[in-house]
Amino acid sequence: MEQSAISAEQFQVARQVVNVTAVLAAQESGALEDADAFSPDVGAVHLHLRADGLTTTRPVTFVWTHGEERDELAGVLAPSRALTRVSSRSITPEQTGAWTVEVFESATTDSERKLLFTREFQVL
Repeated sequence: MEQSAISAEQFQVARQVVNVTAVLAAQESGALEDADAFSPDVGAVHLHLRADGLTTTRPVTFVWTHGEERDELAGVLAPSRALTRVSSRSITPEQTGAWTVEVFESATTDSERKLLFTREFQVL
């Protein structure tokens, strides 16, 4: 299986340095193929993450943005040695164009939220 480059970012959570590895895929599970472009009939895009260095489960907010449409979904980052599907977004054939998925550390106000990870992709 040929796999494109996966995303990797580093951030600090509660004085822990955490390395995040991410795959954005049409596949919900099994063999994953990382992509930055999807066909309009994809049905859904799934974000799979692995957070190396994380010692406890942390609440996060996943934000999927397409144009003026913004969906926020509560979730968690958990310690894991494998990629885990953490968030998914349904995509309809009409929702072509640029998309962004962001992961924020949960906080009580928007100004307190810390951006942990971001990834852009296209539906063509």
